[in-house]
Order: sequence, then structure tokens, then C-alpha cells
Amino acid sequence: MSMNERGRETVKIYVCGVGARRQDGTESGFGWFNPTTRRKLLAELTGVPKIEAEWHALHSALKHIQNCQSVHIITESPFLEAQFADRIPVIGKRSLLRVAAQTYDVIARRQLNVNVVWLPAYENPAAKKLRAALAKRRRPAGAS
Repeated sequence: MSMNERGRETVKIYVCGVGARRQDGTESGFGWFNPTTRRKLLAELTGVPKIEAEWHALHSALKHIQNCQSVHIITESPFLEAQFADRIPVIGKRSLLRVAAQTYDVIARRQLNVNVVWLPAYENPAAKKLRAALAKRRRPAGAS
């Protein structure tokens, strides 16, 4: 954690979402990682596109932040970064719009100052952990 210009703690969290890759909607999920506390969350979703999984990751990470903190979110998605900064609109299925609205609600209720920036997936520890976890679940029983 570092201090921002107002003397409040700034929390850094890496987030990642993986969209459904198979016809049956499996192999999708989201995750986040806080390098300071070493807390992380990895969750599976079914049948969601990548951008919705990214919003789920952001929403989940922010729900675990205490009030009155500044949060620096690092995402592997340039689309999430652009949508959060209002450079491109959040459009899509109702479920995507709902999770985006819930995310903004958490920010308002907890009075969080949130900054979202893009970092390539190969540099994002949340992306590495999530992909490894999903890959393990894909392996047939007995495979090593």
C-alpha cells in the first residue's frame, strides 16, 4: 500500500476475467489479487463474455475494499479500462449492465476513489493465477 495525495492509503489490486471459450459456456471466470495482503479470489462463471467477466472481477475486488480508500486497479482488459474511464460505453446484455451498475454502486456507497489502468496479461499476476486454475479444472481425472 502507498499513500495518495490526500494521505489515504492506496490499495493496488490486479483483476482478470476470462470469457467462455467452449460451446457449452464453460472455462470462464474471474479473479483478483492484492499483492500487499496476498488475498485473492478465483471464481468460475458459466457462459459470460470476457468483458462481463472483467466487470465481475472489478466488482468483486471492490467489495473487499474498506471504506475511504483509494484503489488502483490493474486489468488485462483495455476495454474495461476504457469503459470505466467513459471513453467507450458499457453496452451489452442485461447481465453486463447489471454488474457494471453494481460496481458503480459499491464505489459510491464506500466512497472509493478508483483508478483503472491496463497492463498486458503476461504481466498481470491475477491473469496468470486464473488461467492456471481454469486449466487445472479442464484436465481429465488422472492427468498430470
